[in-house]
Amino acid sequence: MLKATSALAALMTVAIAGCSSETSATKDADSGANTSASAERKEAANSAPVSTASAGPELGVFGVKTEDMDLSVAPGDDFFQHVGGKWMDSFEIPSDRSSYGSFTVLAERSEQRVRSIIEDAARANAPDGSVEQKIGDYFASYLDVDAINANGLDAIAADLSSIEAIETKADVVKAFARIDLPAAS
Repeated sequence: MLKATSALAALMTVAIAGCSSETSATKDADSGANTSASAERKEAANSAPVSTASAGPELGVFGVKTEDMDLSVAPGDDFFQHVGGKWMDSFEIPSDRSSYGSFTVLAERSEQRVRSIIEDAARANAPDGSVEQKIGDYFASYLDVDAINANGLDAIAADLSSIEAIETKADVVKAFARIDLPAAS
């Protein structure tokens, strides 16, 4: 079981009470097995309002959650443990992650919202040439696995050949300088 030991993650969580109750892995009462971390993240992403004009914070509450404090440790001896000790002992990072906190929840929520925008555009009966129609067509081509498999690597065959032709350090420099090759950021 991975425990949250990162000072930054714990301080952020203590400072804004980040998601300890919304996203921590819970135990099933009958089997003792962890519930699905993925399902919990989706639930946390779905539960937040889309409006940016909210009356309060989207994730938890601000301030120190006193129930997460470890009062057996004197604040002068180890303030970090004093303020967040119980939380650090109980919070479990989802097994498919190396870290997890409020920023992870926000990133997942943003990804879900962007996907929703794309899917709505794909479902819309948008006029030809409109941004919505272009987004819908692009998304549909992404999902067309049969066409992707049928085309194979033909679409990038020339790029692969130019990579295979690299023999010297100078060739590497030239390859990196090509503006016609897409790069992932």
